[in-house]
Formats: sequence, structure tokens, C-alpha cells
Amino acid sequence: MKERIFSMEDILPENIKKVFEIAKYERDILVFSKSLFNESIKNHCKPIYITNHILIIAVDNPLWANEIMNYKQHLLNMINKKFSGYLKDIKSKFLPKYFVEKKNNKKLNQEEIDFIENQTSKIEDKELKEKLSKLIETFILVDKN
Repeated sequence: MKERIFSMEDILPENIKKVFEIAKYERDILVFSKSLFNESIKNHCKPIYITNHILIIAVDNPLWANEIMNYKQHLLNMINKKFSGYLKDIKSKFLPKYFVEKKNNKKLNQEEIDFIENQTSKIEDKELKEKLSKLIETFILVDKN
């Protein structure tokens, strides 16, 4: 029996779709996590990303990291109740830069726009192409920082 050899075009779109599904699910967790904080906590603590099922919360002062850890189990229980036990842990990081308000005046230049178009030109699914384009744009803009 001959094994079928898959091309990158066969495999990549499904993998990209799965990545986007996970990213959307984790974004929903971040939004929900933030909703659990009162205004005082929101001024000092921000859920910023999830890695390996661990929620990372940025804090502007190490004292707030301690405060988050005091409520860690309660937060985990609330989040996992809504999201089927997705999170394994919560950790905090002292990252004061997440609390500095700054204007985002960064824009793509024509070369970067052309690069994105070139990278996504073979994707036929319009929605997938748009999402991948936005993802690449975000990486470029973050790199400009």
C-alpha cells in the first residue's frame, strides 16, 4: 500500500486554522480573566497571554504580584469553570511597560504591505487570508517597537 505524501499546501491551512482557533479561545480566556478584576486591580494587573496553559498576568508593582497570588486558586477555579479546565496555573510578571499609555502611530510602509500580500497570495480562503495578513502585520508592527 502506497502512502500518500502531503504537500505543505494540504497541511498548512489546517494547521493555521487550528492555531487561530486556539488563539481565539485563549483571547476569550484573557477577556474573561480581565472581567474578574475590579477597577483597582485592573489599574495594576493585566492578563497578557497564555503559554502552555499558564495564564501570565503583568503587574506594575511586585506587591500586586503578591496580591494576584493570594487569589490565584479562586481565579483558576472561576476561569476553569467557564473554560473546561483549560488553565493549569497562573503566574505574574513584573512588566511596568504594559501600564504606560502610548500612542500607536506605527503604520506599514509599501514594502511591508507588498511582503504581506506576497506571503498570503496563495491562500484561497478569504477569511483565513485576512486573518493571516493581520497576524503578519501585527508581528511587523511589534518588531518596529
